[in-house]
Amino acid sequence: MASWIGARDFDEVMRAFEEAGAAIAPIYDIEQLVNDPQVEALDAITTIGDEDSDRCGCRTSCSASPRPPGAIRFAGRRLGQDNEYIYSERLGLDAERLAELREQGAI
Repeated sequence: MASWIGARDFDEVMRAFEEAGAAIAPIYDIEQLVNDPQVEALDAITTIGDEDSDRCGCRTSCSASPRPPGAIRFAGRRLGQDNEYIYSERLGLDAERLAELREQGAI
C-alpha cells in the first residue's frame, strides 16, 4: 500500500480512496489544513492578534457540549513577561531577594 501511495500524487490517492469508499485521512501541511473545507465549516481555526503580530492562527475548541466553548484571550506571552509577577506574587520573593538573585545570575 505504501509503495502504491508513494508513486502517486495527493489528489490521485484521495480520489482513488474516495471512489473505492475506503477510509483515508491525509496528513496535512499547514496550508492544506487551513484550507480544508471541513476545518473551515467547523470554524476550527481562528485568527487573533498578539503583541508582535496582528495575525496568529489558533486552534479553536471543538466541543460537542451545548454550552459555548472557552475563548482564546491571547496567543501567548513574551518570554519572561510574567517573571516579576511569578517571583513576587506567587513565590513571595521581595525586592531585596530578587536583587540578590539577579546579582548571582540566577535570574
